[in-house]
Amino acid sequence: MWYKGLPGAGPGANRGRENEEDWRERMPENYCNVSVLGWPSGTTREGAAAILVEAIGLDPFIANQRAAKPPPMVVARVIEPVARSIMQTLREKRTPAFVLRDADVERLPPPVLAKRLMAAEGAPRPMYMVEAWRGDGVAVMMDDVFCIVRGRIGKASVGPVQIERDTAAMPTVAGHVYIDLDVTVTQKRSSRLSDMIDLWMFDKSHAEEREGKMVYGIKRVRINCDKFNWDVLGKERGMSDNENADKLALRLAGQAPGAAVELGFTQFRESSTPAIGSGWSATASGGARLDQSPAFDFYSAWCGILNWKRLGQK
Repeated sequence: MWYKGLPGAGPGANRGRENEEDWRERMPENYCNVSVLGWPSGTTREGAAAILVEAIGLDPFIANQRAAKPPPMVVARVIEPVARSIMQTLREKRTPAFVLRDADVERLPPPVLAKRLMAAEGAPRPMYMVEAWRGDGVAVMMDDVFCIVRGRIGKASVGPVQIERDTAAMPTVAGHVYIDLDVTVTQKRSSRLSDMIDLWMFDKSHAEEREGKMVYGIKRVRINCDKFNWDVLGKERGMSDNENADKLALRLAGQAPGAAVELGFTQFRESSTPAIGSGWSATASGGARLDQSPAFDFYSAWCGILNWKRLGQK
């Protein structure tokens, strides 16, 4: 794949042994995420599980659990040679699938973080100027937008369990024993939701002709609704970020009729959790933390590259 942006590379090679002629020392293991986009027409849950068993080698019980989730979903995270083998089997089973390499994601340019959108009045076609939080702003021609990703991410924290006891000493023939008069168990919890919109577009400042077809670069504008000025909505501005995000996404989709509108983040994340992780992690204090931001970053890149490829860009 060809992108404008940072030079890409897969995960680092194995450097644990020195002075050893091993291909792992000289060649990075490029991990791939194999996704099933749907099941062949008429496929039952048992049939889908059988496809996963044959293609990936999953345990039948686990495969049946995975098949209960609706696609699209990531079904395996493997090195590239294994991914090619899985894809071959899926093709033989007439199962639409897609491979996203880590190296492809790493080569994507970082998103422009939008602070404000300003409509270009009088422009011959829908256009916005983006005021960025960092660096120079960019112009967005809505004709160039080929994918709009709308999602809602969750963040939460759960503190360690705190136990407070109110005790009293009771005399006995053997001395005093302490008994609990009252036990209080507390645990701090917090959570919040954030709305996100990613605009994926062709970067026509980076273009080349290949076999008679123009191949463009790729760029992205991200609207983090926690940090966005909603003046662009004018009188349509609502009371909450969620309401405003829906209104803005609808407006942008209407101005980019050729764009794929991807709204399936929650379903994708739930179906793909065994492969991409749940977002939960333990804290040093004994609690736990949830951050779905990495999952949304992955989903957005997955959508952007998939739709970019569907349009014949490679």
